[in-house]
Amino acid sequence: MTLNISAADNAMDLARSVAHYFRLSGSQANEIISRQQQIGSQWDTIAASLGIPTVQRGQFSISFRLAEQSAMSSV
Repeated sequence: MTLNISAADNAMDLARSVAHYFRLSGSQANEIISRQQQIGSQWDTIAASLGIPTVQRGQFSISFRLAEQSAMSSV
C-alpha cells in the first residue's frame, strides 16, 4: 500500500501549517510559496547565466528537483 502524496505536496503543506507563526494569512503563505516555486524552478537557467559549469549544475539538480516538481504541479 502506498500513499499518493508527493514530497512537494508534503513540503507545501508543512509550510502552510506554520504560516501563522510568522503572522501570515493563508493567502499570503500561498503567494510566498508560489513565488519561491517559480524562482526555484529557474535555478538552472540562472546558474548557467552565472557561468556555473554543466557538471556542477548536474550535481545540484537533485536539490532543486522539488522546486521544479512543485512549480510544474501548480501550473
